[in-house]
Amino acid sequence: MSRALFASFIRFIPCYLFLVLMKALTFIVGPIIALPCFVVMAEENATTGYPSQFPGKMREFLIPLFRLFSTHDDCADAWWYSGKYRGIKRFASFTQADYDSKSWFRYVCRVAWLWRNPAYGFARLVGFDQTGVKKVIRHRDEDDKWDSGYPCLSWWTAVNGRGRVAWLFQWQWYFYGQRCLEVVLGWKIPWDGDPQNKAMLAARISPFKQYAKKEPS
Repeated sequence: MSRALFASFIRFIPCYLFLVLMKALTFIVGPIIALPCFVVMAEENATTGYPSQFPGKMREFLIPLFRLFSTHDDCADAWWYSGKYRGIKRFASFTQADYDSKSWFRYVCRVAWLWRNPAYGFARLVGFDQTGVKKVIRHRDEDDKWDSGYPCLSWWTAVNGRGRVAWLFQWQWYFYGQRCLEVVLGWKIPWDGDPQNKAMLAARISPFKQYAKKEPS
């Protein structure tokens, strides 16, 4: 193991612990910071630097003080506009008119998005500077099997212009039928299009994920 790779493992540990703490804190404070008094309207690209889903449309964002708790690459109302609400039977039939007219539902959407993607801003804060990265080395690559219902494991590394190493470990291990242990640790390399050219830290261990079998693309 190279010194740079070993150093990246050492660097990951405090970052991981910090991010786990921030994720837990997001679940606690989410219902508070999602209140209407902490929400502002702004255009997506102008605020995030990422392409707008609806160019020119004013979207919901948390105030800057709390924005690190939310997604740095998306809006606070993305649970609605990404269609994730359809996974909840009660909301599956809701229309845009329902969303626009029901302030309580817009609040639910903001909380749900925070809980689904907690502390993304903090994950980027302790992310990997991709400046100077020429290539992501895919030592083992089964990414095409991800979420396919089949076991898969990937291990990637990258080196930036300062000689720092980032790594990404992704594993889905099926232990009972279509239930699996899902592990995503390291830095989400490559992360394309980030205005700061950073790959956010990944700190996810989910013991009870479930995916139906489908043929990998």
